Amino acid sequence: MRPYTVRIFFNDGTHISVDCDDFIICNEGCYVVIRDGLMIMTLPFSNVKYTTTIQN
Repeated sequence: MRPYTVRIFFNDGTHISVDCDDFIICNEGCYVVIRDGLMIMTLPFSNVKYTTTIQN
């Protein structure tokens, strides 16, 4: 797995940065952030304006 930093920008103008191993778009309408083989965050599409990934 390659390490990433994912910047997630929300509809309300706020954003967060998360260090992770994988960033997945699920068919259930959400983004999933994975680190060390565990899902650490799940975000519904409706809350996210856009995302960027940076390979570390």
